Amino acid sequence: MISFEGATPAWNDIPALRITTASHLTDDKKSLLMQTEAGPVEISLHGFGARLRLGKVSATDYGMLVEEPEAVPLSVDSADAVTVITGAGYRLEIGHSPFSFKLFKGDCCVLRSPTDGHFVRQFRLPPVAKVDQGWFVSLDLDSSEPVYGLGEKWGRLDKRGQLLRSYNQDALGVNAEISYKNTPFAWSPNGWGVFVHTPAPVTHAVGYPSWSQRAYGLLVEDSYAAIFLLAAGSPVELIGCYP
Repeated sequence: MISFEGATPAWNDIPALRITTASHLTDDKKSLLMQTEAGPVEISLHGFGARLRLGKVSATDYGMLVEEPEAVPLSVDSADAVTVITGAGYRLEIGHSPFSFKLFKGDCCVLRSPTDGHFVRQFRLPPVAKVDQGWFVSLDLDSSEPVYGLGEKWGRLDKRGQLLRSYNQDALGVNAEISYKNTPFAWSPNGWGVFVHTPAPVTHAVGYPSWSQRAYGLLVEDSYAAIFLLAAGSPVELIGCYP
């Protein structure tokens, strides 16, 4: 049992997942399959970036995508500590212990696991973890980077420093965090976006000081999590990537 306290998580008690077996491609060579202590991981590259699927893949159609995104054939280079996949102009470097990643578009790293360090371990927040409530994933933030999106919320447009929850409720007013037009899609002018493909509740700690001022933490309250990592040259292009 790994409990996750939302206000101030006990990071020392939440172990980062590791890749535990050798990876292999699916028959069509468009997805990389890996295994962690908490279950399977499936990773693919697309014209917009990458998709991570954590846990047993759900066949449920949530009605949230215009169409199923077409994955591209992958090239794979594996070593003991890292696996690298390339396709569609992207390169995803996947660390094994702990399970972490860096997404490159060309030679530019557009999104990665946090650089929020620790005196005892490499990552203060686990890059990927499985907790009682579901899946936790963390992303790096630059020191002054704004983050926008997440649908109808009543605070500042820049979500940096906020703890928000994507879960539709009838707010009956505009003075609390709850709302009924949530969208689990956030984006940065630095050229990246993240979309959580789920109807389940998602908690977003966007540089939230009680978690980390230099990381974006995502808690997906489900046994399966599908996370789209988007890359584009401008905010207009990012919106166009939204699936």
